[in-house]
Amino acid sequence: MNTTHKTGNKTHSVVFTILLHILVVIFFLAGLRVYGQVNEPKIEFVLNPTYPHAYEFTSVTIRSFSFDTQSALFSWSINGKPASTGRGVKSASFTTGPLGSKTAVSVIIVPFEGMKIKKTIDVYASDLDILWTASSYTPPFYRGKSLPTRGSTVTFVASPFFESAQTGKETDFLFEWNVDGKEMRQQSGYGARVFSLNIGRNSNTEYRIQARVTNPATNATQTKSFSLPIYDPALLFYELHPLQGPLTGRAISDRRAIAPDSEIQVLAVPYYASQPPAALDFGWKVENTDIARGEKGERADVLTYHAEQGSRGQQIVSLSILNPFNILERIQESFRIYVE
Repeated sequence: MNTTHKTGNKTHSVVFTILLHILVVIFFLAGLRVYGQVNEPKIEFVLNPTYPHAYEFTSVTIRSFSFDTQSALFSWSINGKPASTGRGVKSASFTTGPLGSKTAVSVIIVPFEGMKIKKTIDVYASDLDILWTASSYTPPFYRGKSLPTRGSTVTFVASPFFESAQTGKETDFLFEWNVDGKEMRQQSGYGARVFSLNIGRNSNTEYRIQARVTNPATNATQTKSFSLPIYDPALLFYELHPLQGPLTGRAISDRRAIAPDSEIQVLAVPYYASQPPAALDFGWKVENTDIARGEKGERADVLTYHAEQGSRGQQIVSLSILNPFNILERIQESFRIYVE
């Protein structure tokens, strides 16, 4: 009886000891795994430039405070091909491909004390175009672009170009607009590729515009910034031919000669005014005499000058244009008419 009891106790003790060792090993291995996860080195890729364009020389650098990068062994590869290897070689360089192409950059790191680490980053050659148009006035025959002036509105349109196998639509992209360092949150957001800026009446001489677009599907990002100068309106005079219309080949800059007993019509064009001519007040003068225009169906932007028979000499024709919606907007110019 006693022998059997002792044998049973011994068997139970052995089984208990084995189970205890198994549990210790399991917890030890689990602890190592958790320890390894918690202490996994933090590594950051730093691109220069941050958002490379097509066919642009680009460098990528490893940044980490988890191990000594100077003593670690680095082995770089670009698109699967070996690039550079050595201790402390924490940077690699390459030239991006065509717009939308991907460059796969991989690195294997062996710290002086630690486990081997492998990291990969995909670099896309992207771009961002920004087109803008101003609401300021230009005549129908003008082939140039309207310029931003005080009181006008400038509309910007951002067109991003990301990877060729682009996932997502522009409505899914995040557009962030910035003016003079200030975030335009009300006009930023997903799909907000159009942005409008009202130029104040007492605005600066220029604005600093920045757009940042991100494709959330791939985290590809592109940014562009530029200066937008603010211009003053320009007043030009053209001879208005009865058959050919405005002679736009050459503006009347300083003087215009006409013969006695003849007549000339002059068209005034307020380039880049914040309002069209029909909304502006035209104040014509010949010497110091006001010339009423715009009555009885007459065009306010056209002056008819008649030289009397036998007359000689010169007279100064001046024009002052006021904007009734912006009293600070005044455009003035003059020229001389020679009767000879």
